[in-house]
Amino acid sequence: MSDELHDESSTSADAHDAPPPFHVAVRASTDRTAVLALCGEVDLATAPELRRALSVSVKVGVRHLILDCRELAFVDAAGLGAFVEADTDLRANGGALVVRDAAAPVRTAIEAAGLDHLLEGDAPLTTASHHATG
Repeated sequence: MSDELHDESSTSADAHDAPPPFHVAVRASTDRTAVLALCGEVDLATAPELRRALSVSVKVGVRHLILDCRELAFVDAAGLGAFVEADTDLRANGGALVVRDAAAPVRTAIEAAGLDHLLEGDAPLTTASHHATG
């Protein structure tokens, strides 16, 4: 009987603590600018999905890519690598990647990796933000 109670309480707690599954949604898009909303967690398992979405955006000619991270709970080195790869490709074509509305854990990971230039508010990147919202 005590095992049943223990199992129920741990299952219930796990269900409430689990982040939503990772997904990417296109929120807005113009000829040269796209806003992608990221939700859940980006880690080694989900980074390939992120990398595909970023790569497709670059391949179709997007120059300014804004990542809406308000629903992104976590990003690890694999996810940050995808950000850097896309930003490098975009900069080669005169564009840039911007991270917008990053929650504290995501912002901290970006800053710890020395990628502050990806955070919205840096001078060269606000142009991309203006194109997508203005």
